Amino acid sequence: MTDPNFVLGQWLISVLDPAIPQVAFNVPVSGHTPFTDADLRAIGKDSIRVTRHDTAGQVVYQAEFAPLGAYEEFLDALAPGNG
Repeated sequence: MTDPNFVLGQWLISVLDPAIPQVAFNVPVSGHTPFTDADLRAIGKDSIRVTRHDTAGQVVYQAEFAPLGAYEEFLDALAPGNG
Protein backbone atom coordinates (compact mmCIF):
# COMPACT_ATOMS: atom_id res chain seq x y z
CA MET A 1 0.00 0.00 0.00
CA THR A 2 1.11 3.52 -0.58
CA ASP A 3 -0.05 6.60 1.25
CA PRO A 4 -2.02 7.79 -0.53
CA ASN A 5 -2.97 4.71 -2.61
CA PHE A 6 -3.37 7.05 -5.57
CA VAL A 7 0.43 7.05 -5.95
CA LEU A 8 0.56 3.29 -6.58
CA GLY A 9 -2.24 3.47 -9.15
CA GLN A 10 -0.58 6.37 -10.94
CA TRP A 11 2.71 4.46 -11.15
CA LEU A 12 1.02 1.31 -12.47
CA ILE A 13 -0.93 3.18 -15.13
CA SER A 14 2.06 5.28 -16.22
CA VAL A 15 4.07 2.09 -16.84
CA LEU A 16 1.26 0.36 -18.72
CA ASP A 17 0.45 3.38 -20.86
CA PRO A 18 3.14 6.09 -20.83
CA ALA A 19 1.08 8.10 -23.34
CA ILE A 20 -1.36 9.07 -20.59
CA PRO A 21 -0.26 12.55 -19.48
CA GLN A 22 0.30 13.21 -15.77
CA VAL A 23 -2.45 15.85 -15.79
CA ALA A 24 -4.94 13.10 -16.68
CA PHE A 25 -4.62 11.82 -13.11
CA ASN A 26 -6.12 15.04 -11.75
CA VAL A 27 -9.63 14.22 -12.99
CA PRO A 28 -11.73 11.05 -13.03
CA VAL A 29 -11.26 8.96 -16.17
CA SER A 30 -14.30 8.06 -18.19
CA GLY A 31 -14.54 5.61 -21.03
CA HIS A 32 -11.10 4.04 -20.59
CA THR A 33 -11.02 0.29 -20.99
CA PRO A 34 -9.58 -1.47 -17.92
CA PHE A 35 -6.08 -2.89 -18.27
CA THR A 36 -5.84 -6.66 -18.65
CA ASP A 37 -3.31 -9.46 -18.40
CA ALA A 38 -2.73 -9.01 -22.14
CA ASP A 39 -1.62 -5.41 -21.49
CA LEU A 40 0.95 -6.64 -18.97
CA ARG A 41 2.21 -9.29 -21.36
CA ALA A 42 2.51 -6.67 -24.12
CA ILE A 43 5.13 -4.85 -22.02
CA GLY A 44 6.83 -8.12 -21.01
CA LYS A 45 5.64 -8.14 -17.39
CA ASP A 46 3.24 -10.36 -15.47
CA SER A 47 3.48 -9.33 -11.85
CA ILE A 48 4.89 -6.84 -9.37
CA ARG A 49 7.68 -7.78 -6.99
CA VAL A 50 7.72 -6.01 -3.61
CA THR A 51 11.00 -6.13 -1.72
CA ARG A 52 11.59 -5.08 1.88
CA HIS A 53 14.90 -3.36 2.69
CA ASP A 54 16.09 -2.76 6.26
CA THR A 55 18.62 0.06 6.09
CA ALA A 56 20.05 1.84 9.13
CA GLY A 57 17.03 0.93 11.24
CA GLN A 58 14.56 2.14 8.62
CA VAL A 59 12.27 -0.18 6.67
CA VAL A 60 11.79 0.74 3.01
CA TYR A 61 9.71 -1.15 0.47
CA GLN A 62 10.51 -1.20 -3.23
CA ALA A 63 8.01 -2.19 -5.92
CA GLU A 64 9.04 -3.12 -9.43
CA PHE A 65 7.50 -4.96 -12.34
CA ALA A 66 8.76 -8.52 -12.68
CA PRO A 67 9.49 -10.17 -16.05
CA LEU A 68 7.18 -12.68 -17.68
CA GLY A 69 7.30 -15.99 -15.86
CA ALA A 70 8.42 -14.53 -12.52
CA TYR A 71 5.07 -15.18 -10.85
CA GLU A 72 5.02 -18.81 -11.96
CA GLU A 73 8.60 -19.24 -10.70
CA PHE A 74 7.52 -17.78 -7.36
CA LEU A 75 4.60 -20.24 -7.12
CA ASP A 76 6.83 -23.16 -8.11
CA ALA A 77 9.29 -22.23 -5.36
CA LEU A 78 6.45 -22.40 -2.80
CA ALA A 79 5.26 -25.82 -3.96
CA PRO A 80 5.77 -28.68 -1.51
CA GLY A 81 9.16 -30.35 -1.98
CA ASN A 82 10.83 -27.24 -3.44
CA GLY A 83 12.52 -26.03 -0.38
